[in-house]
Amino acid sequence: MLRIKVPATSANLGPGFDTLGLALACYNTFDVALSNELELTGIPCEFSGPDNLFAQAYAATRELIPAEKRPRQASVKAHFQADIPISRGLGSSAALLVGGAVAANELAGSPLSDDDIFQICTRFEGHPDNVAPAVFGGMTASFVAEDGVAITSQIPMSDQLYFTAFIPDFAVPTAQARAVMPRQLPVQDAVFSMSRAISLIAALGPGGLPAEPTQAAQRLRELTKDKIHQPYRQRLIPDWPELLKRVHQAGGALAVSGSGSTCLGISVGQPLGPQVDLAGLEANWRALDLPLHLGGPIVEDLAGENEAK
Repeated sequence: MLRIKVPATSANLGPGFDTLGLALACYNTFDVALSNELELTGIPCEFSGPDNLFAQAYAATRELIPAEKRPRQASVKAHFQADIPISRGLGSSAALLVGGAVAANELAGSPLSDDDIFQICTRFEGHPDNVAPAVFGGMTASFVAEDGVAITSQIPMSDQLYFTAFIPDFAVPTAQARAVMPRQLPVQDAVFSMSRAISLIAALGPGGLPAEPTQAAQRLRELTKDKIHQPYRQRLIPDWPELLKRVHQAGGALAVSGSGSTCLGISVGQPLGPQVDLAGLEANWRALDLPLHLGGPIVEDLAGENEAK
C-alpha cells in the first residue's frame, strides 16, 4: 500500500488569472492499493463512485500506461483524508485529480513522467494554474498552447515570503465565481493586470523586493492588484474590504485565492496569522499560516520505504 499526499494550491495571486499558482503545505492524503473493484473510503458515500475526480483520473491514467506495465487488477482501493477545504479556492479538485493520476502511475511502477501526469490532469481541470503546482510544487506560471499541450515554468521564490490562507465558513463554487466575470475586458484593464503579473513574478524571487519592510509591503500590495477577476469575485466575499484593510495594517498583501472564498495573504519576514484580528467580521474566518510546498506529491511506501516524488 502507498500513501500519496498532494498539496493544496492557490491560483492567480491577484493579477495572474488562470496562469500563476503555488503549492502550500496543506494536504489531501490517499492510502492506495490495487484492487479488482473501485473502493473509495473516508468520504461520503455519494462521492465514492466512478464519477469521483480521483477515480476518473486514476482510470484515465491507467489507460495511458503501456499494456505490458499495466497491473492486472483493474481498479484501486483508496482511503481519503481530505484536509484541503472544498470549494474554498485551495485546489481541492486539482488535488483529487493529481492524487488519482499519481496513484495509477505509482502502482504501475512509475512508467509515466511528471509531465504526463500534468497533461492528463490539466485536460480534466481545463486550466493548469492549480494542477501545475500540485504536480511540480513551488510557484508556477502555466498556460495551454494552441495545440492543447499544457506548458509550465517553475519560478524561484524568496525564502523570506510567508503565506497565510484566510478561510471563511462559506463556499464559493467555481461556476459561480466564473459567472460573475464579464465576457469582455477593456484593453487597459488587461494591461493593468498583465504588467503587475510580470512584475510580481520578479518581485517574489530572491532579492526581488525592497529590503525595507514597509516598502516591501507596499510593493506587494501594488503588485497583487487586478482588474481581470478580483473586482468581480470580491463581491462574493462580503468581508473583503475589511479583511483587506486589516491585512494591510498588519503589513501584508491580500489576493482572492483561486475563485474564492479563501483569501491568500502574502507577507515578508513574518506570517500574518497572529497579526490579523478576525473578530467582528460577517463570516467566521480562520487563518492558516502555510509554508510553500516544494517538490511534487509526497509518496510513501507504507511498508516502510519513504520517498519524495
